[in-house]
Amino acid sequence: MSIATALDAHLTNCSKCGGTYPIIATGTRTHNGFKAALIGDKTACSATIIGA
Repeated sequence: MSIATALDAHLTNCSKCGGTYPIIATGTRTHNGFKAALIGDKTACSATIIGA
């Protein structure tokens, strides 16, 4: 069983402005060499990642 993980630079849809932007992960946790996106991280349009 695998669990989907959002990583730095993965694209996400922004409900705030309607665009598609990369995630800017800021934590120290990584997966396959990329920073993992966490609740509270931002997107390139400055929206905040929230829990699903």
